[in-house]
Amino acid sequence: MKTKIICSILIIALLTSVFCSCSDGWNGYKNANLEKYIVLGKYKGLVYTPASLDVSDEDVESYINEKLQGIPKSVEITERAAQKGDSARISYKVYDNETEIPEFAANDVLFPVGETVEGSMLSDLGEKLIGAVKDDEIVITVDFPEDYTIDSVEKASLLAGKTITFRITVVSINTTVIPELTDETAAELSETAKTADEYRGEVKKQLSEARIADAEAENLSTLWAMAVDNAEVIEYPKKEVDSSKDRRYTEYKKYAAYYGKSLENFVFESYGKTLEQFMDELEEYAKKEVKERLVLQAIIRAEGLSLSDDEYTDGLNAYYEEYGEGFSSPGELEQYLGVDEIETGILWDKVISIIKESAEAK
Repeated sequence: MKTKIICSILIIALLTSVFCSCSDGWNGYKNANLEKYIVLGKYKGLVYTPASLDVSDEDVESYINEKLQGIPKSVEITERAAQKGDSARISYKVYDNETEIPEFAANDVLFPVGETVEGSMLSDLGEKLIGAVKDDEIVITVDFPEDYTIDSVEKASLLAGKTITFRITVVSINTTVIPELTDETAAELSETAKTADEYRGEVKKQLSEARIADAEAENLSTLWAMAVDNAEVIEYPKKEVDSSKDRRYTEYKKYAAYYGKSLENFVFESYGKTLEQFMDELEEYAKKEVKERLVLQAIIRAEGLSLSDDEYTDGLNAYYEEYGEGFSSPGELEQYLGVDEIETGILWDKVISIIKESAEAK
């Protein structure tokens, strides 16, 4: 069964493998004399503390509150005047001198208080609404240019070149609030729940199911980290470490250039580190990547693992189905990653299964 870890292993494999003969005898992970580089430690019979499957009431309420944020409600304010962030429901009539232009009258218009609305005939109304209360009247005079035109206003020519008066009535002042969970909001959030309690039960079930999947991934990650920690690196293949380090260095240089900064300034401003500290971290990260790949390949050999043609085809298709976005076919994904890297990714499933099946949860 594929996990999120498989993807990272495949990507690590793709990006850090170098399939070339080197002066130190390194010939890629698959063909290397691994005894020169790594000594496996214990990877079977590991004792670990499994991830918790508990979903607390706090977890449920946190999830529900997040969902309630997505259905804000507008409520009328009567106990105070309008302030920035509120909205005003208005109606208005439009006059050329004392002659009404009925084409531009409007009712039940919601306007943001304290904000400028670009492109609106009443773009500056927002500031004038601050401090307003229900039934207030506001008069705004607007001088329209001779060539006035705007796509959102029909018959704009009726306004061009004139001084126009807007007589605005505040119908109500409204603010946005996040609702509480009630039977009504529960029905709005769920296709099946009719009451707040039913929705809480539905959410707890959903979170529990998601927690099982998350816990499994956490357990596999824990076991893999233990197997890697138990192994001992004799010597790091320099070619692989340099390859990983150089790739990340290039990536960060691109990030820095995107923001118009030198790498040194980018690293300091983003992470509070000197360039020397940053390069040391890249070195350590590269070694961590390389050690994981060495351990993986060593277990594959120790267990005598291999793939049949059918296993490879099934694995490639499964990987394409889950991670193949941007590729037109499994074959195109295979061409991009390479057969060796796909094989390694599929063999990862076998390795982690061996580790998991022999492990003991305490």
